[in-house]
Amino acid sequence: MLSDICWFFCYSLLDEFLNMYWFTSLKDARDKVERWQRDYNDFRPHSAPTCLTPAEYARKSGSEVV
Repeated sequence: MLSDICWFFCYSLLDEFLNMYWFTSLKDARDKVERWQRDYNDFRPHSAPTCLTPAEYARKSGSEVV
């Protein structure tokens, strides 16, 4: 199960982030990764049966978003 979650996250990172942006510096890459990660974890619903963001799921389950 965990490997499926990791695979899906890595695929999302590649497909939705790395294939969309060019980076002009390491700082630029870090800034863009941080914005994408915030959107991915806090705002964008996921395709899981609950349709919750990872942050919403963590709050409901008592877990912590990394």
